[in-house]
Amino acid sequence: MSDMHISFADAATSRRALVVEDESLIAMYLADLLQETGFEVATTVTAAETLELVRHHDSFSVAFIDLDLPDSTGLELISHLKKIDPALPIVIASGYGAMARRDHTGDATQSLVLAKPYERKDVFKLLKTLGFHLPS
Repeated sequence: MSDMHISFADAATSRRALVVEDESLIAMYLADLLQETGFEVATTVTAAETLELVRHHDSFSVAFIDLDLPDSTGLELISHLKKIDPALPIVIASGYGAMARRDHTGDATQSLVLAKPYERKDVFKLLKTLGFHLPS
């Protein structure tokens, strides 16, 4: 059984966020924050679900990726996502902080890091950094 959840109310909506997180409470918290700022949100638990979703739906405005997934590492998933959509802004949501940017070769990725545990203000600041206008 899949834990994938999609809440795209309107296919024309251009602000779509992808949350890849195997901890359900964290996924729900982040999805709620993103919906509060006007994003339609899809959540997945595994890399396999994520890749299936991305291949069969319109593009996303931003993706939040946990590093420790049940079937893959977040960095491996990011590599696959960048092959599908090189322009997709990626946010690594991780308790590893800046070390989360390092791949297995030691090279830094171009992804931003949202350090866990994070708060509402951290998510909103990051979205503003990515150029998203947030409602007042």
